[in-house]
Amino acid sequence: MKLSFILLAVGMLNTFAIGYSQNTVLSVSIKDGTLSDLFNAIESSTDYRIFYKSSIVNESIPVNIITESQPVSEILSEVLGENNLSFEDFTTISTRMQVEFH
Repeated sequence: MKLSFILLAVGMLNTFAIGYSQNTVLSVSIKDGTLSDLFNAIESSTDYRIFYKSSIVNESIPVNIITESQPVSEILSEVLGENNLSFEDFTTISTRMQVEFH
């Protein structure tokens, strides 16, 4: 019985975390900035934390983007796609997004 309750609680929390991740939108305006500036803007405006290997991602990649209420995943896809990078969205119960670049 206790195990069933724990599994139910974890399942409900996970559902909340996934819903949070999919609905988080952000307005960003960066002109002549860097990838690092974009990551900082996302982290300062959301609960997301972005992790990456510096050997793969050059933080000084130029970024020019203006968005209005766009999902964070779309913002990242747009900017990273222009630079032949991609990411995976890992959502945890703490509603933190970890972005891993490939």
